[in-house]
Amino acid sequence: MAGVTSLNDKAFVKAAAEEERRVDGRPLLGNRQVRVSLLEGGVGAEVRIGHSRCIAHVQAEIVKPSADKRSEGVLQIELHTSAMGDPAYEPNRIPESIKQGRAAVQKALVKSKAVDLESLCVIPGKAVWSVRVEVRVLDNGGNLTDTALLAAAAALKGFKRNDVTTVGDTVKIHSHFDREPLPLTLYALPLSATFGVLDVSKDSETDRTVMISDPSLLEEQVLSSSITVIACTTDQPVLYGILKSGGCAVETSLIQHACSLAVQRSGEMRGA
Repeated sequence: MAGVTSLNDKAFVKAAAEEERRVDGRPLLGNRQVRVSLLEGGVGAEVRIGHSRCIAHVQAEIVKPSADKRSEGVLQIELHTSAMGDPAYEPNRIPESIKQGRAAVQKALVKSKAVDLESLCVIPGKAVWSVRVEVRVLDNGGNLTDTALLAAAAALKGFKRNDVTTVGDTVKIHSHFDREPLPLTLYALPLSATFGVLDVSKDSETDRTVMISDPSLLEEQVLSSSITVIACTTDQPVLYGILKSGGCAVETSLIQHACSLAVQRSGEMRGA
């Protein structure tokens, strides 16, 4: 059954964390290798973080704008998985990892207005570009949130749309052979850093938690809580939001430490 972890595995993960080690040999706040590959033609990107792998494709088409945003284009980002990509997948049920990933992607790229939507306007009230990013999980090795968000951000950064000209209300879309495609106008692209909180208390009278960075799939099954910090370091450190899952209370000092590490992590992933 997907998502089931044995008691021995759980005990092993906690015992290692208590000794400030990880089952894969990393230190508590160590991160796995990040690899980013742009797809041919600038239509997307593939990202690997450890054994997790996501691929993002970008498409753009001319549509009619909404009545209340006549001069703004549209940005849509979707995150999907399948039985082959995620062991927790079940038909007609969205895995928790996908829910968390969608929330982070929406907050980081859509709600933060990472893309200049006004630059996607062709004819106010008549025609705008609709940009759609589809992120698909190929392998879930843990920490899908950071993997999916980095894939979407890299895909947007590398994407170029067709150039257009207008005559009255008529829009002509030029092919890549007629005119050089144009990159999207982007503001800062926030990225996320996810941390797990493990309860390593030996009995009900003691209360000890340990924070780990970039949790693996096995570690995610044992976590008491997880914290995802969305940050950007383009010009100066900026925090865009904090997402928490799990019922275990997290000390303020741990959250502050996670925020500091997330800013550093954002810069490292930006250079991957």
